[in-house]
Amino acid sequence: MAESIFDEKSTVPNDEALGLALQNGRVLWDKMLALSGGSGEWKFYSKAAGWSYPVKRGKRTLFYLMPKEGWFQLIFVLGGRAVEAAKSAGLPEQVLADLLSATAYVEGRSVAIAMRSEADLNTAQKLLDLKLAY
Repeated sequence: MAESIFDEKSTVPNDEALGLALQNGRVLWDKMLALSGGSGEWKFYSKAAGWSYPVKRGKRTLFYLMPKEGWFQLIFVLGGRAVEAAKSAGLPEQVLADLLSATAYVEGRSVAIAMRSEADLNTAQKLLDLKLAY
């Protein structure tokens, strides 16, 4: 099964399908888009990953949204300076540990959080602030 709930390359997800898949999680999805001030479009990277929704501001990718059943995964890729700043950003211990233990690639280190409730928005906002600052 693909990472995304949407795994058929020939079927681009639409608002109706997204609402049915995310159910109550759709509210969080919309709030993340509003917080970012960015816009996105569906991308199919591979059969293993399925469809995801990268959100950009201009040419800069801020984060990726990966729909699941009833929730979604929010993925940030942070550069070296943002990772250093994350150490004092008040992130939850597990999120910081995941970020620091992630493999460092040229584009940065990735960290994913499960967006299941309003409480997850606080962590998402901190990660977005780091991304925008660096």
